[in-house]
Amino acid sequence: MRVVLPAALAATLLLSACSTAHEDDGPEVAAPEVEDLETAWQVDVEGLYRDADTGRGDGIWVGTDRVALITTDSVTVLDTADGTTTGTIDLPGQVCAVAPDVNADGIGVVVVGRRARGGGAPCHAARAVAVDLADATTLWTRPVRERVYLGSIGVGEKTVAVADGGAGAQRLRLSDGKRLPDVAGTKSSANGATIVAAGDDYTSLAVHDQDSGRLLTTVTVPDVYDVAEILPGAEPPVVAVNGPDGFALVDLAGREPRPVGRAIDSSYPRFERVTSLDGTAVLQYGKSSVVGRWNPDTRTLDTIPALDEGESLVGAYDGRLVTTISSGNPLAPGAVVRLVDPADPADPLVLGTVPESISSFFGTATSAVAGDLLIGEVEGGVAAFRLPGDGTPTSRFVAAAPEGEVTARETADLCTGIAPDSLGILGYRETEGVPATCTFSHQTADSRGDFILQVNAHALQAGDGRTADEIAHATFANTAEGDTAQDVEPFDPVPGLGDEAAIGAGMRILVVRVDNAVVHLHLNDLSGGPRKPGVRRAALEAIARDLLAELERRRG
Repeated sequence: MRVVLPAALAATLLLSACSTAHEDDGPEVAAPEVEDLETAWQVDVEGLYRDADTGRGDGIWVGTDRVALITTDSVTVLDTADGTTTGTIDLPGQVCAVAPDVNADGIGVVVVGRRARGGGAPCHAARAVAVDLADATTLWTRPVRERVYLGSIGVGEKTVAVADGGAGAQRLRLSDGKRLPDVAGTKSSANGATIVAAGDDYTSLAVHDQDSGRLLTTVTVPDVYDVAEILPGAEPPVVAVNGPDGFALVDLAGREPRPVGRAIDSSYPRFERVTSLDGTAVLQYGKSSVVGRWNPDTRTLDTIPALDEGESLVGAYDGRLVTTISSGNPLAPGAVVRLVDPADPADPLVLGTVPESISSFFGTATSAVAGDLLIGEVEGGVAAFRLPGDGTPTSRFVAAAPEGEVTARETADLCTGIAPDSLGILGYRETEGVPATCTFSHQTADSRGDFILQVNAHALQAGDGRTADEIAHATFANTAEGDTAQDVEPFDPVPGLGDEAAIGAGMRILVVRVDNAVVHLHLNDLSGGPRKPGVRRAALEAIARDLLAELERRRG
């Protein structure tokens, strides 16, 4: 199968059976052929559930020997080994949210209700439905009240918790759905073991044992705007909280919350995927290429430089991470599957290719790993593909970059090199952290200094008969020369930055080129931000110098 890859990766991953000439005096060497993964089974179930807020689950549950496929109005249970349907449950309403996982006994819960006209959000929750994967039956259906808006669903050993985005959490007995005392509060989240709820004054977080409802601890916080995903397997809990310093995962082990990992983008999805590897949580921040792994010994979320641009974490297999890189082509949807060793992520193994559904192009497809199977949406249904135990190192498909050319890995996550003092010119506080998406969002109490700073850095590769530097220059010029049709004036040159640099008349956009790399900074003032153009210019130039210094450091 020939897959058209995203531009950033197409230059480094030559996934084809064609011969590749290496720049030496030797003969041409044939690049390895990437084979299609073996299809284990395929079923005619289309339109799996997926919410932009991944905290409300998605359309695949993986049990011990069963897989459940959840659409907007049904749950179909399959035998994992051969895809045989063991039962289909018609739900009494449209799916509003799904527990992210079944519990150890193979029981999952969906909340259904009535979606707004047109089928989109919001969804008005009405009933919780417990499903037993073992015999593909409904255990019970019970009413639930959506007081503000539906949050996460946690299925524990003895209880189910339905968290509300503004009114604590409702608890139900797992055996029969009987209502149990609620957990009071406002913003809340549940993961099957723990419920975390903000207090009525939004200045505390209460941690409850989900099964007993017992209050375990209360942690004081400056302010809480939202409570989101709870990291699985971390005890005391680590939870995503939106506060004065933005969205971040915070450790609730002490008297005060301690931020861990990278800052989180406030837009959806906050986490593209959260999975478990050898008993520890691994997550991908939003649509970024940044992956974090929980370290229970140090209680830190350590960054793994594992993914390339456009790559998505799917799950874990054989002690390693399974990822996919979609083609980006709606006319030929497909993906390359790789296996990443977190202990040595520099050269992932290429396992093969799989077809995808058109929904993958729009980022609405869902997938999962069940044992040695990769399960995902394809045109005409859902298919399972067998994962081989070994693959071919990515380096076998990579044409070595010419000497002096910037690589994609060298520009990845470049914003980590920005000095706090440079961001401080804009009013951004060091405590707000470095977001994994390199999109810095800042809010002030009076909303007079709100802004979003987007930092993009890309290494361009040769193509269409032009060198990489020529393509980078053309990319730079496309911004710097303005657009008369859109009434955008040409930018002013900025001497002393890279090989060429230019800044817009409003001092909100700065573009810089170094060899074949282009760095683009865009400051979007939501409600004023820095008032003086000179301040904006000083900030953008200082940030650009930090980025170029970090790039030089990486290039050695």
